[in-house]
Amino acid sequence: YKKKNMAISKLMLQFMIQTIPKGSTILEFGSGRGTQKLSETFNMLSIEESLDWVGRYDSEYAHVEIENGWYDTDKVNDFIKNKTYDAILIDGPGAGVRNKIVDLISSGKLKLNTDVHIIIDDAEREDGYELSITMSNLLKRECKVVEYDNDYNHDTEPSAFSYIKPKENLK
Repeated sequence: YKKKNMAISKLMLQFMIQTIPKGSTILEFGSGRGTQKLSETFNMLSIEESLDWVGRYDSEYAHVEIENGWYDTDKVNDFIKNKTYDAILIDGPGAGVRNKIVDLISSGKLKLNTDVHIIIDDAEREDGYELSITMSNLLKRECKVVEYDNDYNHDTEPSAFSYIKPKENLK
């Protein structure tokens, strides 16, 4: 049994650097070693449940506990209020239900600007794939799933992430 590396992959990092303009701000749900790499190119806003990761890298952090299977929505809303971001990276919560974000957005409880780049890590997992599809349907935007050989454990199943393009500006 090999422990799955929880960090974002090199391929996903390259994709984000090629797709999202340098110096953009990324709001991430779930912080980790990938935050360090992303912060070399982007301004980072990190929502993190574990104090072990809060403040570790060059990011503006919010320590937000898990409540009812997802981050405490009031604390998330307080953190993102009056902040602008160009992309959302969903790579958390680690201990919770990632898919709850869709219900929180559709109910209006989570005050998230979704008209931005959205990247969902771990799309090879059933819950990650399901999140990608339900988010794509909710936002009525195409979702592209990118599969690749895992660059940490070459003998494991392929990994994947998904990408939802920003909403086109209507002029």
